[in-house]
Amino acid sequence: MIILYIFNIKNIILLVLLTSLSLITGCENRRISHDVQQLVGSKIEFPQSLRQVAGRETRSFSVDAEKAHVLVYYDSMACGTCAINKLSEWDYIIDSMADICPAVDFIFLMSPKNNEYKSVLRTTIINNADYNVVLDAKGGFAALNQQIPQDERFHTLLLDKNGKVLVVGSPLYNDTMWKLYKDVIQDMCR
Repeated sequence: MIILYIFNIKNIILLVLLTSLSLITGCENRRISHDVQQLVGSKIEFPQSLRQVAGRETRSFSVDAEKAHVLVYYDSMACGTCAINKLSEWDYIIDSMADICPAVDFIFLMSPKNNEYKSVLRTTIINNADYNVVLDAKGGFAALNQQIPQDERFHTLLLDKNGKVLVVGSPLYNDTMWKLYKDVIQDMCR
């Protein structure tokens, strides 16, 4: 009788844990779905205060309206110098994209904290980053684009020529997402 009672308690605890886990997972999936729905089709705005790193200088940045863009956004919570040091991880995708459709540019937008701005700029210059690195010293990008969640999984976006979001998520190290990017870009470039 006591063994049966212990067995039932364990089953009840297990049932409660599994139910809780499924509720949490279900809520997480609904939140992710909601965040993606908020982003897809929304227009991304770029403030005039953005600065593009060009050699040892910075200059005003403006989006090329003739091209679609892959936007990789690093907010103030990200380690900007770490991100700069890892930009080479994007080389394969950038090179492949140039073969698929040369009318697609990459924008690596960094919004470092005020006390990290100079080190991010210095790291970009030292690494002679031949990437389209854009710095947002004033946090204007986040202010204009409040539809972008804080969750970094939603910080890589494929934008059409009008700045509207077509795809949300990073193709880096994700074959399914990379295939989706290629398919959408091939359709855009036809």
